Amino acid sequence: MSEYLPIEMMVLIFSKLQPKSLLQLKCLSKSWNALISSPDFIWLHTQQSVLLKPPTHLFKRYFSTGLKKEKIRLADVSNFDTPVMRLRSPFNIGLPDYFYCRIIGICNGVLCMLDDLLDHSSPVVLWNPSISRCLTLPMTPFGCDNSGTYMFVLGFGFAVKTRDYKVVRMAYAHGDGQYLLPPRVEIYALSSGIWKDFDGFIPDIGIVEYFWTQVEICGKVYWTAYKRNGERRVENLIMMFDLNEKIFQELSLPEILVNEPPTNLNIAQLGELLVVYQYDTRVWSSSCSIWVMKRYGDIDSWSKEYNVALG
Repeated sequence: MSEYLPIEMMVLIFSKLQPKSLLQLKCLSKSWNALISSPDFIWLHTQQSVLLKPPTHLFKRYFSTGLKKEKIRLADVSNFDTPVMRLRSPFNIGLPDYFYCRIIGICNGVLCMLDDLLDHSSPVVLWNPSISRCLTLPMTPFGCDNSGTYMFVLGFGFAVKTRDYKVVRMAYAHGDGQYLLPPRVEIYALSSGIWKDFDGFIPDIGIVEYFWTQVEICGKVYWTAYKRNGERRVENLIMMFDLNEKIFQELSLPEILVNEPPTNLNIAQLGELLVVYQYDTRVWSSSCSIWVMKRYGDIDSWSKEYNVALG
């Protein structure tokens, strides 16, 4: 059939198919395999199936104390309590007593995960549950040999310019009772399959703690961070790494959040807008304020949109 259809028509047809159907088609023809595996087609299919459609499903996680393992389900946004599909975490395969895995980030339906609650040398895994495939990233000699003397912080996203998934790892050394700046930075690119040391400028802009969340928007990874101003005083900020341009940048928070305890803040996103949750306490919070940056990079556009009672 492909001999009688122009390549443009085949690309259009294939771009409408589900990922599992595409995997089956790759096995039928070398030319189809080359087409479906090409970065240009993957990017087109991602736009068609993920980026241009509103989300209809969400991941739901919970820990089963009886089975001593984490459960992951896919739920419909219109009925979050009813699971559409029960997913088997890649860390649970053959390991019935595994405990907890950490989701670093989710981008275009691909999850970046790490099982590091009890093992800091655990490798990073990229998992696409829609096609039941996962990729275990290689360990770097630096990561294996220095897990006890460094704090590793990860970020994950999609570089639109190069159409490539990337993982960023920042390694903060311990010294004089605190973390030292700047961190050592390594970047993994899915296209190359290897880790590389970041050779760009790393400013002394802030520290991101181990378990803090990240968000990725348009090829930029964001974390809440803090920098020390004296022995006990800290100033909060947002740290950004541009996966396309490979540069770090600092964004300011609203003045009322600058001197909050850093653990009370959590970053999120609303479409392509940055959002920061401000909890009243670190644990057992009774309220949460939601701040939105309505114009990117404009500190005056921060707006407190909601105040939610949690108790």
